[in-house]
Amino acid sequence: MNSWLPILAYHRICDVPRADDPLNLCARPQDFERALRYLASHGYRFVSLETAMDAMDESRSRREKLACLTFDDGYRDFYTHVFPILRKYGAPATVFLVTGCIGDTNHWDDRYGLPPLPLLSREEILELDAQGVEFGSHTVTHRPLPELSAAEQTREIVDSKRALEELLDHPIRFFCYPHVNCDERVQSLVRDAGYSGACGGEQADHSRYLLHRVDVSRSGWLDTRFRIRGWRYFLQRSRRLRALRHLLLPSSRAFPEPTEVPR
Repeated sequence: MNSWLPILAYHRICDVPRADDPLNLCARPQDFERALRYLASHGYRFVSLETAMDAMDESRSRREKLACLTFDDGYRDFYTHVFPILRKYGAPATVFLVTGCIGDTNHWDDRYGLPPLPLLSREEILELDAQGVEFGSHTVTHRPLPELSAAEQTREIVDSKRALEELLDHPIRFFCYPHVNCDERVQSLVRDAGYSGACGGEQADHSRYLLHRVDVSRSGWLDTRFRIRGWRYFLQRSRRLRALRHLLLPSSRAFPEPTEVPR
């Protein structure tokens, strides 16, 4: 991508004690609204994921301040807690669904001994879709894709897209990697399946099929502002560029740094 704009990544919006949220997936409703209020008051316009990607490709975000909201897994509290706040701010959002668990619970957290949590039902998804919420695929079963066979990877990526398109009767454009875990092969499969783009996490890469997203679920307020402005991303990029420089130019110390004076 040619430019930066914050794509915020959330899972749940709920008011639970930190001790009951060991995976740090919950943002308090007041903190979520505070982030939206901050963005709105600082001149950001909330846009869809598709608009955000087009803007980054065109570098439009350098002239206009844009922000995008995404939600992983499709928890039911999106319907009860999030959507009313989104309507208040006129903010679109993209929700990534695990198609094999629609109307069920998040069984993928059973291994942590956590209680099951309800996910959006078909009826709720259809209602939200009619109200303008965008839905994307988060696979069929929420398993880490690089750990699966090639055939399983294809089923997870393709079948989830097909299931959502049959439910909603319109194309599904975006994908999100479970556990923000992918490799180049998985990215190629997502592209070949016909998705327009895919979301990752806070990795140093930022490309159409591995979008950098800002995870602010349990961040403190100063850290949230730090991430929204892209400083964490730019720091990651700087570290990666330095590492590549020393990898590609192992003898670079033979050349003086800009701050050094040759003697």
